[in-house]
Amino acid sequence: MSGLALFRFLLVGSLSLSTIIFSVPQQEVRPSQPQAQAKTPPQEIPSMVLRVTTHLVIVDTIVTDRSGKAVRDLKAEDFKLYENGQPQEIRVFSFQQTLPETSAKTAKRILPENVYTNVPETNAHSGPPTVLLIDALNTPTADRVYLHQQLVKYLQGSGPQQNFAIYLLGNRLQMLQDFTTDPELLKAAIKKFSLEPSAVKNEHPEDGIDDALERDLGDIMGGLPPSMIRALRQFEDQKIIAQTDMRVTITLDALRRIGRYLAGYPGRKNLIWVSAAFPTAVTSAVDGTLASNYSQAMRETANALTDAQVAIYPVDPRGLVNTSTTDITLSGRSPTGGARRGPDAADDVARRNATQENAHDSMKEMAAETGGRAFYNRNDIDNAIASSIEDGSAYYTLGYYPTNKNWDDKFHKIEVKLERKGLQVRSRKGYFATDPEKVARLDEKTARQEFVNFLTPGSPKATSLPFVVHVNPPNQATSEVIVDFSVEPHAIAFKRGDDNTEHAEMDFIVRAFDSKGKSAGNETQNLKADFKPETFAQIMTIGLRFRETIKLPPGKYLLEMGVRDARSNLMGTVSAFVEVPQS
Repeated sequence: MSGLALFRFLLVGSLSLSTIIFSVPQQEVRPSQPQAQAKTPPQEIPSMVLRVTTHLVIVDTIVTDRSGKAVRDLKAEDFKLYENGQPQEIRVFSFQQTLPETSAKTAKRILPENVYTNVPETNAHSGPPTVLLIDALNTPTADRVYLHQQLVKYLQGSGPQQNFAIYLLGNRLQMLQDFTTDPELLKAAIKKFSLEPSAVKNEHPEDGIDDALERDLGDIMGGLPPSMIRALRQFEDQKIIAQTDMRVTITLDALRRIGRYLAGYPGRKNLIWVSAAFPTAVTSAVDGTLASNYSQAMRETANALTDAQVAIYPVDPRGLVNTSTTDITLSGRSPTGGARRGPDAADDVARRNATQENAHDSMKEMAAETGGRAFYNRNDIDNAIASSIEDGSAYYTLGYYPTNKNWDDKFHKIEVKLERKGLQVRSRKGYFATDPEKVARLDEKTARQEFVNFLTPGSPKATSLPFVVHVNPPNQATSEVIVDFSVEPHAIAFKRGDDNTEHAEMDFIVRAFDSKGKSAGNETQNLKADFKPETFAQIMTIGLRFRETIKLPPGKYLLEMGVRDARSNLMGTVSAFVEVPQS
């Protein structure tokens, strides 16, 4: 580390905020440390688990009896844990449940002036954090009206009694309301729910090529020559495939971003995904070949969510779906322009049923992979949401270090079994055995772009890398805004060198946006440093500190500030407003 860089790093000595805000355990498990040979009892899981440099696998497990009620009296010895059929030693064990409301309220955290943090503020009496994702991208407009009514009905009833946030997925992911227990704020957020269709059409998800052409061309199609109909069918086929690819890509990216948003919150989190969903695969209707298979991308997304202890609860907003008849909005024409009768009509019904089942398959798969439940073919969306929240209010957390140390990039299956009979167990299905550092290095360009995406107005905040910033407002003598960072050191993936130094590689970004949301400035610094033992000891006590300066003309700005660990790809972001006065 150069003298100038070290000066910039240590300059922020007056910002002693890490000990005020960070409630992270002051103990770290490093891969180089040998595990104890003697069998030790499972430990209670701490309030926040940082799994940066260790391969501790966390398995949140819901156990219910025959009536579906949570079982709350199990011990560690009641569980058997297997990876790829091999028994594993449970090293971490705890039972988590929503505590009843009491008169003792958790005091709201008050930060010093001009100080901001992405460390989540949680309340044990408010239950596990729950995100409601309204998926307008994959839900037809007609069904969104019913969805809106059901959401209002739910909030006007008992409503959530815990930390609840609402996000909307349209052409992009946007937050309607951050975590709150105030039902009035949630009702106001639901009013922001737009019924406008997405630019990526999904108004008739069960449409085939001929349905789409009939909607566009109507009776004209009957007068077209067969060669033109064939060309139109091929064009429509490719358009449907491309639109589906785009919807799936946007949706899975949104789910992963919500996972990063929730990663810093302790314990299990619920993600209620209200959506008509998407197929697990798309087959060309022209030649019958497999055009796209989303299973691998879905499993990778589910793996990222379970690593952040997020369980998905998909809810189909269409209620009871009747696919036994063809769409009444269609004229009944066949591909050649004649009437749909006999085999044509029967094939149409079969295809629509298959399309509906395919969408439900993706919902069931995402739920099963993350330990959640899928709700579909029911008209009580409000009760489905309530059931999802109740389902995640009591669970067991199991943790183990895999006996198989071969990180082979393959999917490792996890099974949880119980000694007690007659109980139902639900947990994550497994994980990809890929070294976290290797994952971060697979595509540095993509990783950096993901980081920048979190630093846009309205984007969810990343919480997997906790940090604090002090924004020093400029005075009339200077237009420079000084931002002092202090990063939680136990979340950084330090790498020890041969000379006993600790290496870190960090990205620091400050982006400024004017009142119209336009970019007004951008400062990016990459810190590559080798810390000697004495400096490293100081960092582990007071945090990794860095100063960034951005020069702005007079005006009011929104600052988006972020930190990223280049080795682990953990990241954190936070927002703040600042005003630069006239000189």
